[in-house]
Amino acid sequence: MHILNDLNILIVEDNRAQARLIEIFLREMGVRNPIMVMKRSSDAWNFLFSEVQKRPDHLLIFLDLNMPGINGYDILQEIKKRTDTKAIPVIVITSSVNPDDRELCKKLGANAFIQKPPSLELIRDTVAQL
Repeated sequence: MHILNDLNILIVEDNRAQARLIEIFLREMGVRNPIMVMKRSSDAWNFLFSEVQKRPDHLLIFLDLNMPGINGYDILQEIKKRTDTKAIPVIVITSSVNPDDRELCKKLGANAFIQKPPSLELIRDTVAQL
């Protein structure tokens, strides 16, 4: 997974166990570069849009949709409408089984959509398609 080693990874997930699972899978895939985990959507919002000088280049985002406060849809929409962030690949991770959610994420510009709970194979296959 050489592409992953060129990227800083941000996991935006309010469930600590889910975030840790994604991080473990990425490490099992050989990722050695920084993985940031943000449990609060407001922290991710500030990091991505207010604290631009702190945001690393070459970022990949794993984004939970259903979070308290600012939801994942709002974050995704803002990422994809701004010229300074729209090229950042976003993989949506959600427990939703509603096909409308998948369609909305696609319309908002998500690069991929993963159903929870994720598996190592699913994350590997999804990242390979980016």
